[in-house]
Amino acid sequence: MLANIAAFWTTPWHLPLAGAVERITAISSQLVMSILVWKTVTRGKAWGYPLAILYHTVLDGSAVWVSSLGWSPWQIEGFLAIFLVLNVIFTLALLGA
Repeated sequence: MLANIAAFWTTPWHLPLAGAVERITAISSQLVMSILVWKTVTRGKAWGYPLAILYHTVLDGSAVWVSSLGWSPWQIEGFLAIFLVLNVIFTLALLGA
C-alpha cells in the first residue's frame, strides 16, 4: 500500500497527460471507423467494414510496435499523432463525400 502511494507521488506531473492525448487519438479513430462503416452501409457497399478493421489493426499494431522499441510515453504519443492527423483528414473526407 505504501509503495503504491510513494509511486503515485513520484510520478512526473506530465505523465498522466499522455493518457489524455492517447484518449483523444483513440476517440478520433473510433469516430473515423464508425463513419466509414456508416457511410458504406447507407450506400449498400461492403468495403468499409474490412477497411475499418484494417485501419484499426494498423493503428493498434503500430502502437504495440513503438511500445516494444522502448520509447517514452510522449514519443509513442508523438508517433500516434500521425494517426490523429489522418483521422481528421479521413473524417473531413468522409463527411464531405
